[in-house]
Amino acid sequence: MMRVALMHRRLAGGGTEADLRRLAAGLARRGHDVHVFCARADAVLPGVTLHRVPIVRAGRLARLVSFAFAAPRLVARERWDVVVGFGRTPRQDVVRVGGGTHRTYLARMRAAGLRRAPLGPYHR
Repeated sequence: MMRVALMHRRLAGGGTEADLRRLAAGLARRGHDVHVFCARADAVLPGVTLHRVPIVRAGRLARLVSFAFAAPRLVARERWDVVVGFGRTPRQDVVRVGGGTHRTYLARMRAAGLRRAPLGPYHR
């Protein structure tokens, strides 16, 4: 049995979150000790322990940065066989990169006429 920590800001929602849920559920079904560290969890996964990561709720950039600093600190309090990051977090053994680059996303948004004004620091 392995002790596995998975980190991502959210548990419910899109493609990355679905990958995380499938991995966590599959590992738990195989008897591993699975823990998910997230700021928001709108889903329940049988056999998986959820840890709420406190974040600063003062805009998107603050949420991203505060999670990136807080989640690894919480994870580091215990010993793990493997730590998997599903987003922009430091200090993991494995990082799951997906969704393309942010620069490409912004270019596509602008090309489609979906540019939000004024753009915050996250969208530059």
